[in-house]
Amino acid sequence: VYKRFEEPLICVKRHTLVNALLMEAKKLGVQFYFEQKCSSIDFTNKKLYFDQKCVSYDFLVGSDGTHSHTRQQMQKVIPNFACSVE
Repeated sequence: VYKRFEEPLICVKRHTLVNALLMEAKKLGVQFYFEQKCSSIDFTNKKLYFDQKCVSYDFLVGSDGTHSHTRQQMQKVIPNFACSVE
């Protein structure tokens, strides 16, 4: 830990952070769907549609990269939704 701009800065390896977050989330009952292609999202009814199944959600985190399918779906249904990737 060292200080920069009067605030502590902590360096953590990404692998270590991701593993810690996954373990805590699993303890809380969070479900993850890796290597799945989401075909559509129903934001009104809180449902995700994959090729083979439909899943309900309470809270959706779209971490699907630069050309996010989640973001594209949000742009279709949320008025004035704006986002840019530089």
